Amino acid sequence: MNWSGIPDVAAVALLICAFASVARHSHTPASGLWLTGWLMILLHFAAGLFTSAPGIWGNLAFVLLSASLAWAGVLFMHASIPHHKDVSSLWMLWSLWASNLLFLTVLSAGYEAHWALDLAAVVLGLCPLAVTLASIRRINHPLRWILSSLYGALSIFLLIFQHRPGNGSDLAWNATMFTVYLGCCIFFAHAFRRTTAGAFVTIVGFLPGRRSSLWRR
Repeated sequence: MNWSGIPDVAAVALLICAFASVARHSHTPASGLWLTGWLMILLHFAAGLFTSAPGIWGNLAFVLLSASLAWAGVLFMHASIPHHKDVSSLWMLWSLWASNLLFLTVLSAGYEAHWALDLAAVVLGLCPLAVTLASIRRINHPLRWILSSLYGALSIFLLIFQHRPGNGSDLAWNATMFTVYLGCCIFFAHAFRRTTAGAFVTIVGFLPGRRSSLWRR
């Protein structure tokens, strides 16, 4: 167990308690989505306590660490769109959750068959595009096309670099998280276009500037 991560877990837990106290008075669906996203962040740090466990348990902890961080970003994006109650938005949410989980699981497992990782990368890129095209008559919003473009570019990047000897897995993991949280920046900036201190701090906080050093071999 990685005891050094306990202060991070405690700090995030306290932050969630403070956010929950504030959100309790707002009674908006977006507040619930943000709270759930923060719970995913807490799960991310909690899973990090167990990534050093031997064998399959350490690998499962790393999958949970990776997936929960991606899921949090997807929830933050979903909370920032004006039509998050529409059924197609729920399709987008669940397709991104499932495709990110699939790719990060295959990547974290270190599966030797390149076709499995390539297939997961293609699915990751096609899911948002498929939902965007299937629901274009209901919602044809620029954010949908931005999201499809981001994941399309990610898919191409992964197919090119994820098998690179030495650091291919690290590049793939970081590129996936970069895409998720760059999307958060764009979605939040669109939702809160008025320049305020709170909006600026939140957007800067989402900026994906830190590389991960958590990759398990």
